[in-house]
Amino acid sequence: MSVYKEKKDKKWKVEIRTVDPTGKAIRKRKSGFNTKKEAQNWENDFLQKICSQSNMSFKSMYEIYMEDLKLKVKYSTL
Repeated sequence: MSVYKEKKDKKWKVEIRTVDPTGKAIRKRKSGFNTKKEAQNWENDFLQKICSQSNMSFKSMYEIYMEDLKLKVKYSTL
């Protein structure tokens, strides 16, 4: 798990590598944070959502995915 600043655009980036309760490896990257604190908060929230749920339902996985996707694509694509 790391939070670092990108050199070319001066934004903060998060990289997470963890294993969920089922044993599946998870690697997640997210960038574009204006402050280090925002990046760290997102990292903590993501880990709590993924790692604390031993029996993740499709609905909760969908909600996490859509929350992340809304930031990446246009509304018309969504």
